[in-house]
Amino acid sequence: MSQELIFCIAIVYFIISIAMIVKFFQIASDIKDLKEKSWKENDSIDFLIANGYKVEAKIKLLRDVWNDPLMHYLKGRPTKEVFDLHYPKLKEKYIKKFTRLGEDFPSYDNLIHK
Repeated sequence: MSQELIFCIAIVYFIISIAMIVKFFQIASDIKDLKEKSWKENDSIDFLIANGYKVEAKIKLLRDVWNDPLMHYLKGRPTKEVFDLHYPKLKEKYIKKFTRLGEDFPSYDNLIHK
């Protein structure tokens, strides 16, 4: 009887150990994902806005927009099709930061000529 009890306890312990290892790796993966997401969302522009440096934040934000790969297609004289394809994507990408800053997203003319 005692050998059967020890065997049953060993099996339960083995199953619980495997479940704990799997859960540990799931938690580690979730933490890694959260860390990567927080690094992407909490960048220097948010830091500048939070600390009252709105002018510096606006300058950095405009610089980021200007250096964005989508902006490459809008520099110069884009066709209407190119403009209609890339400008809304650019606006969608940065509108939240401009809203946090209390500014409107720049119009195409202001974005290109400033």
